[in-house]
Amino acid sequence: MVAPATPPGRGGVGVVRISGPDSARILRALTGRPVPPERRVVLRSVKAPSTGETIDRCLVCFFRGPASYTGEDVVEISAHGNPLILKKICEAALEEGARMAQPGEFTRRAFLNGKLDLSQAEAVAELVEASSDLSLQAAMRRLDGGLREETEAIREIILEALVHLESAVDFPEEELEIYEDGQVAEGLRDACEKIEKLLATARAGRILTEGARVTICGRPNVGKSSLLNALLKEERAIVSKTPGTTRDFISETLTLRGVPIRVIDTAGIRREWGDAVEKEGILRSSREIESADLILFVVDGSQEITDDDRYAYEKVRGKEHIVVVNKTDLPRVADLTSLPIGDERGKVFVSARTGEGMERLEEAVSAALVGDEKGVRGDVLVGNMRQKELLEKGREALHRAIEGLQEGRSPEFVSLDVREAAEALGEIVGRVTTEDVLERIFSTFCIGK
Repeated sequence: MVAPATPPGRGGVGVVRISGPDSARILRALTGRPVPPERRVVLRSVKAPSTGETIDRCLVCFFRGPASYTGEDVVEISAHGNPLILKKICEAALEEGARMAQPGEFTRRAFLNGKLDLSQAEAVAELVEASSDLSLQAAMRRLDGGLREETEAIREIILEALVHLESAVDFPEEELEIYEDGQVAEGLRDACEKIEKLLATARAGRILTEGARVTICGRPNVGKSSLLNALLKEERAIVSKTPGTTRDFISETLTLRGVPIRVIDTAGIRREWGDAVEKEGILRSSREIESADLILFVVDGSQEITDDDRYAYEKVRGKEHIVVVNKTDLPRVADLTSLPIGDERGKVFVSARTGEGMERLEEAVSAALVGDEKGVRGDVLVGNMRQKELLEKGREALHRAIEGLQEGRSPEFVSLDVREAAEALGEIVGRVTTEDVLERIFSTFCIGK
């Protein structure tokens, strides 16, 4: 198979990758020269086999399997970064019997040939798509095998418990010992705790992989658009003293302390709207609130808390949010005790106009989304929904097994749940998988990966 390994478009260098048992033969046909020594980069003229026309003078390198990315014989041809040149090189390889690679097929072969586990294969795509420093680090830890090490350690604990249970099935005289010494139940509880610890990273992992949705909301004219501009450090939204200036939501992306964020400035929320357009804007604001990972609820600290403030706040109660008290550059008037804000809710005082307090707000947003930055930089994070659901499946199976032991159920039945937990943990790294799962994962990759 063959495909460009570099993104579409023009650049200094473009790379074409060929993988499979005929890679060396195809390279000889394209260059008319012997295959260079393994892993040595050499200069070669690449030609179209049918015409002998020189396509480009390229740097070529041969990797003999299994010591290659895919585990097969691999050729990499580095040409000048013109899409037409790369297209012609691919066509030349097709003339010699290669076929175009499917999306993610190089990494899929790496997984099937044991070069990567499934969590590492997913990390390849996450590394390519990462949009911040923290995202890169999180993906790199998974690519280095961090998640595999964590899940395999838990799986070993589960398998040890399974051995005891199945021994009791084969040797009934040992059954009483299993229930009396509590060793199996203790091991399963230990595995549960470790799964819970991993699951606690899933939200931060998802946010670093996919980005967070942060919605700015509040009643009209409290400075929501000014806050958006302050976060973006540019004049993106129109700022006016006239209430209701923002009729629709404005969405922009930024990276905040290493966290990729899509921040949405919504129309002001109030009990009574002026016209149908404002009504639709308020309805859209409500929908954005429902889908947000974090809400910045803005109040005007220079004015009394109004009924519209209280009405708007009711829409965010019970959701992850920070109360942003804006306009600290003006005398403080607002009495926040008139809002039903519990002590546990974070409040940050800022002036979107002068920038006062914005650094504290950025810290609060980052902490609310991914927790402690040092912890995020050092921990292995669950990277996607597939991994999270399998961990949850394993946890639930272990809960059933522990409950079965407490109720004195037969080891034969308890072992069924323990085996299910072990299989769920194994699926994370691809010990057990299906063609449908592989297709879903690798179809999201770009062609050259």
